[in-house]
Amino acid sequence: MPYTKHLKLEQFVRQVDPEQLKRFVFKDLASEALVALADAGKWFDVLHQLDGRRREYIEAELSKVNDIANENGMRMLLDRLSSANVPFDTEATPHQLAFSCRLEHPEIFDHVYDRYWLEQGQTFVEYQASKAIGATITREAVDRLAQAIKDQAGQEAESRRCAIRTYLEEDRSVLIIHHRGYRQLIEEVDEQDQVIPRIVRPAELSAVIYEPRTGKLKIHARKQHVQERLRTLVGELLFENRELFSDPESQEIYSLEPLKDPNFTFDVEAGDPIEGVKLTELSLHLPMETYPRVTLQTSSGVMLAVERLGLGLTTADLKDASARIQFRFTSKGRKGKRL
Repeated sequence: MPYTKHLKLEQFVRQVDPEQLKRFVFKDLASEALVALADAGKWFDVLHQLDGRRREYIEAELSKVNDIANENGMRMLLDRLSSANVPFDTEATPHQLAFSCRLEHPEIFDHVYDRYWLEQGQTFVEYQASKAIGATITREAVDRLAQAIKDQAGQEAESRRCAIRTYLEEDRSVLIIHHRGYRQLIEEVDEQDQVIPRIVRPAELSAVIYEPRTGKLKIHARKQHVQERLRTLVGELLFENRELFSDPESQEIYSLEPLKDPNFTFDVEAGDPIEGVKLTELSLHLPMETYPRVTLQTSSGVMLAVERLGLGLTTADLKDASARIQFRFTSKGRKGKRL
């Protein structure tokens, strides 16, 4: 997930209940030696001594807790807990509340995390149905679709499998698909600056969203063939028409060509509750042999870095360039919120 935060274990363990953390990590595991390490605060050593698969699972779940332990994640979590009439500690910190929910109400936590992930700027290809749709989406139809996605994924190389969570909401149907990725070698650096190689099988996330009111299908998938398979399966299993969503709508909502103007600035309409707009990330191809693709990231704004490095945007090819823009909104009596 591109918007996940890096899990800094030392900081994380100081922000959650240590007894809850031990209950989660040592569930169904009896090891006095590891408990002693945990009591001494040596959680890094604890995780490195766990079975590889168990360790990867724990790290992934702690990372998810860490991801939503912020203002936006807490808003979603509190809304969900309140609507489900689940009591919660009103004095708990974001990390404490998120971790407690993960332990005590994992289904609620997963639902909130999926919603959070969907709102973090994922790239969707949108399809408009080629004809009017009058059918009502049922739970049985969505379950059949989920099973068909699993069956086809299982036919891929290396017996690729997936897990799916489905949500039938008032204004949309959502499927979150966790694909099992291929094995990869990664290298970590521990607290003693030692390089530790690990073999991992990371998950890949895809999403399918159908909106009955607009007749739109939205798909997020890293690979083109997965995107194509998902859109044909939705048409076939939900509407008995494989090509119902065959033509994607134009995805060129924004153009980066104005960046070629050395005097370019972001203009804000008078009366808009926006303090300022800046470009915080830019990735593009340049006519350079050493680094043919360059990505710039800076919270202070990319354009100043472009000027200092002399990258020459006036002659750059911006057709496949990508960018991230930050908005800062006005807020009474405090620093404005950013998006």
